This record gives sequence, C-alpha cells and structure tokens, in this order.
Amino acid sequence: MNSERMHRLQAGLQQPLLVTGQRNLTYLTGFDSSNAAVLIEPDRVRLYADARYTEAGKAVPDVEFVETARNLLADLAKRLQGRIAVEAEHLTYAGFQTLAGDGLDLVPTRGVVEKLRAVKDAQELAAISRASAIADDALE
Repeated sequence: MNSERMHRLQAGLQQPLLVTGQRNLTYLTGFDSSNAAVLIEPDRVRLYADARYTEAGKAVPDVEFVETARNLLADLAKRLQGRIAVEAEHLTYAGFQTLAGDGLDLVPTRGVVEKLRAVKDAQELAAISRASAIADDALE
C-alpha cells in the first residue's frame, strides 16, 4: 500500500469510506481482486476478501485483513455499522440495497479516490518517464 496515498485520503474523509472499485482498491493497497473491499477510517484500514485471497490479503502492509464469506457485500452488511460513504460509481444498486438492508447509513460519494489518482506522486511520475523513454526508443 502506498502510505502517502492512504494518509491523504484519510485526512479528507468526513466518514469512513468503503472502496469497492477494483482499480481504486488496487491503487490504494496494491491488492488485486475482483471480490474485495477496503474500509478506510481515520485511524485504521481494513481489507475484506474471501478465503481465496487470505494469504495475499495478509501480505498487504499497513492494513488489517478480514476474511469474509464469498458473498462479500452481504457479509459486510452484517459486520459494518453506522454511517459509511460508498463509491456510487462502483457499487451497483443491488449492492447498495444489500449493504443498506441491515441498517447501514450509506452516503453515496463520487470521485473521492479518483481525485487522488489524478495527482501523480513521485513513483507514478518516474514510471511515466520510464514508459516514455521506452516508447521513444521503440519509435527510433
């Protein structure tokens, strides 16, 4: 996980944020799964995924891994409580209903992680420079 990215995100949150968008989850944690979510709170980060991803999830630095049932959202609806922001662009309506079904107070948000992704950090800028150099060499 890129700690700087996570700290910038945590600093701007009004309430905990449940990240379910796969690209956003990977951007924040480095964890790549089609059945995972990460809950970012001011003082901690929890990564949720089913048993297929336990080993990989426990290897992610600076997060608390929580093993869930395969039906991730139904499991989270039972585990989580209170007011939680969700990514409106990445959560289906059925997923929203599943999470809200057990009484969670869900706050749809838009572009929270994407705003972070728009501003490149030093690591990303270095990767872009390397890619540009490779492309230049290929064109020559």
